[in-house]
Amino acid sequence: MKNIYLLPANGIHHTAYDSVFNINKNVTPIVYAPLKQTEVHPPLDLSWSYFFSDINDAVQCNYNIGIGHSLGATLLLHNAIKYPQRWKKIIIIEPAIFSKKIHWAYKLIRILKLEYKTHPMIRLTKNRREQFKSIEDTFNRWRNYPTFKYLSDDNLLDYVKASIVKSENTFKLRFPKQWEIEIYRGMCSLDSFIWQNIKNLEAELIVIGAETSNTFMRGARQRLKKHADLFKIIPNTTHLLPFEAPKVIADLIN
Repeated sequence: MKNIYLLPANGIHHTAYDSVFNINKNVTPIVYAPLKQTEVHPPLDLSWSYFFSDINDAVQCNYNIGIGHSLGATLLLHNAIKYPQRWKKIIIIEPAIFSKKIHWAYKLIRILKLEYKTHPMIRLTKNRREQFKSIEDTFNRWRNYPTFKYLSDDNLLDYVKASIVKSENTFKLRFPKQWEIEIYRGMCSLDSFIWQNIKNLEAELIVIGAETSNTFMRGARQRLKKHADLFKIIPNTTHLLPFEAPKVIADLIN
């Protein structure tokens, strides 16, 4: 049996995927630097290439199976192009990869230093609560958020438990908020390499997208579909689709 690795999304701890991928039993998660050293501040002008060492240190053999979501999907696709013998099959879910038009528009935004004001996920994350009373209180709050409307109660509870950890007499975010912001700010940093070299991809490519996505949008979908061995859009899902339709995703992967 081939080794199977999971590359999670930005801001999401790998245990949130446990009900989908059976983490630590059948699937080995790639743990990103912010979760290894939570007190370390992100570097200035963070590029997603920063996470290459996390992948290269964890994956030591060839012809593996990779599963990536959002940030993790983009990192996995990049890695599979760069190291063709490392991956036999890659399953990328809602990859955070963008069309040329968005890439160049965001490059201008970065030059003008407007990303903190214009990037919707940066603005959302900046205002996110960092301290929580309890698992139950957090679940009750998040249950009312439109972001989580497609998650079942059980899946949302698992997501909450993965997202916050005990800290003295309270709970705090497990994934440091400042890291999450800087990762969002570093979007598009791998896109040029991917689009220029995707024709050289040797691994079998399975692409899974959400019906209503704020990340994996039409331009990137149309371009990536040309290279996919299987391209599937899941109805009634958003960018959080692994947690909204875990059985559908697990069945597709199996």
